[in-house]
Amino acid sequence: MNINVASDQSASDLAQTGYRQLDLMPGDDADKPACTGRYEHVHQLTVYPNAQQRHVAGLRHATARVMKRALSATGIDARAASARLARAWNGGLLHIALAALAAARRCLWSHDEVRVYAMPANRVGSPPPALSLRRDALDDLLTFKPVPGTSPRQEFLARARARLGNGDHVYTCVEGGTLIHHGWTAENQSCALLTEVAQELPLPPRSSVLYDYYTHPGARGQGIYTRSLRHMLHAVASNGCSDWIFIWVLAGNGAFRRVIEQAGFDYYGSAFQRTVLGFARRSSTFAASTAQARQTVSLRVPVGEDAL
Repeated sequence: MNINVASDQSASDLAQTGYRQLDLMPGDDADKPACTGRYEHVHQLTVYPNAQQRHVAGLRHATARVMKRALSATGIDARAASARLARAWNGGLLHIALAALAAARRCLWSHDEVRVYAMPANRVGSPPPALSLRRDALDDLLTFKPVPGTSPRQEFLARARARLGNGDHVYTCVEGGTLIHHGWTAENQSCALLTEVAQELPLPPRSSVLYDYYTHPGARGQGIYTRSLRHMLHAVASNGCSDWIFIWVLAGNGAFRRVIEQAGFDYYGSAFQRTVLGFARRSSTFAASTAQARQTVSLRVPVGEDAL
């Protein structure tokens, strides 16, 4: 039996201030202090039928804590890893087998290219009309509704909270009570970690990046990504904190490449990774473009696969 206990005063405070959400997730995440205005203790009472089951449960919880610390030390989000494992298991043996075959195929042979684009901030034009985007609107993120192929709602919100805690910014558009579009920006980045090809790309000083665009399937084909990209370019350039704006995309995503190029971005270079029988060979065309770059930081994820 599990009982979550919260004070009546907390519920009263929420009602008076108009809030409808109370985060009861564990409070030991590294990004929580930056996103939290107030803490209150929440207690959980668990009753076991006998001492043996209590002892077994204690060992299980102790093991889980050790595993969580071990995963965190390697940069893996334990909660996200657990959610992915549960989704794979719930998909059945066929889903697990297909996923294993796909991973094995990539280890045997794969060839990936990431294309990076850049634009001087002083060349950004005016934003297009008729697109209402809000910046860092948490209530917009709460309207996210997962569809096949996207993250579960809890994982999506946890990832967004971590990004905001790191100082990134999100631009959102909501229609009919549903989040139909979002895109992310990160300012003052000095090096990109291109995870798809396991390479680092030094960036010029005062560089910002645009990444992880998504459009709900019901809103695609309306040019929302095109207008959102121009809106966010203008917003970043107007802040006066950037001399360069970067974006990157997998080479096979022709639709995104066309939108990026039509927005005024110049091709900056490509990074490649070819894997044969488990051995990876990496190369890039960035040497001439980044000769003067020196510092390092990380770029998150590609522009996105689901924004158009």
